[in-house]
Amino acid sequence: MSHSARAILFSFDFALADSSRVSAACINRALTALDLPRVSMRQASGTVNLSLDETYHAITGRSIPGEARTFKKVFRECALEVMVPLTDVFPYVLDMALALKERDIKLAIVTRKERDLVLGVLQEAELSGIFDVIVGRDELDRPKPDPTGILVAMERLGVDAVDTIFVGDSTVDAEASQAAGVRFVGVLTGTTPEDDLVAYQPEAILHSVADLPAWLDCSLS
Repeated sequence: MSHSARAILFSFDFALADSSRVSAACINRALTALDLPRVSMRQASGTVNLSLDETYHAITGRSIPGEARTFKKVFRECALEVMVPLTDVFPYVLDMALALKERDIKLAIVTRKERDLVLGVLQEAELSGIFDVIVGRDELDRPKPDPTGILVAMERLGVDAVDTIFVGDSTVDAEASQAAGVRFVGVLTGTTPEDDLVAYQPEAILHSVADLPAWLDCSLS
């Protein structure tokens, strides 16, 4: 079976980068503002793929509207300060992306993060201009698992679903792929167990995005 593609779209968190330090810093700043107990890095990592509403509930176990508003406000203010310096782009992303571009594959990012923040992280990592399209949550009414971000990215790239692969680490990414009608490749650099990804019948599950070029080459040989 051929796994050729004209475009490959990526989730940002845990596919291309680890923003656990951002989550921990901003969750704890918000909790401090609410006079609630701080959390560990491990607890914070488990919320990276959640919305802020989901993060608030997962961390506090509470559903108090005014408290949730404060939590989200403080978190967002913190993220603007620390996302660029505290986000760790995986060291193999540049080589992977260049290898795909040598194969004339268009690249995009579809993320729940704001576009300008992701652009700042990429610039800091000397990855400016590598990705042809970046679709952030601030451009969308509904984030993943809604497929709109993927559909917008495909429209901007000028590709169809049949020619597109979406790469992500979470069940949210898998659900968005299915809803958009594109193929899904899972990676194990996040916090989602492999069995949870297998349930979505992905094209492949790779250790990381570093394995994408070789996987594509093997499928065509």
